Amino acid sequence: MARQRPPHRLLEPLSWNLPVRAFAINKHGDNAYALEGDLTFATVPEALKATARLFRPGAALRFDLVGIERVDSAGVALLIEWLRRAEQSGCALRLVRVPDRLRAMARVSGVEELLPMAVEPTS
Repeated sequence: MARQRPPHRLLEPLSWNLPVRAFAINKHGDNAYALEGDLTFATVPEALKATARLFRPGAALRFDLVGIERVDSAGVALLIEWLRRAEQSGCALRLVRVPDRLRAMARVSGVEELLPMAVEPTS
């Protein structure tokens, strides 16, 4: 008699059982902001709303992402949306201290070269 295998568990998203960490943005100087928490499907709408007013003509925005703890494809899409908003509003955007996992996701998604990510240490 053949032994039954348990259902394959690798297809389950790992984040289902993890608590959502809220998105937060803190001002750190002129047009410089530290972002913290998650950039996931659960938090991206909040993050987009919280950052919408920052994209003004002539602004030179600096988003420090070292405090981002988890990211998924929605987070990568948000980075692309921020870039679009920056271009449309005529402001500059620079992403600094981008976590390696976020860079890797952008690379795998084929958008790493599009994003204005500075090469700076993450810690």
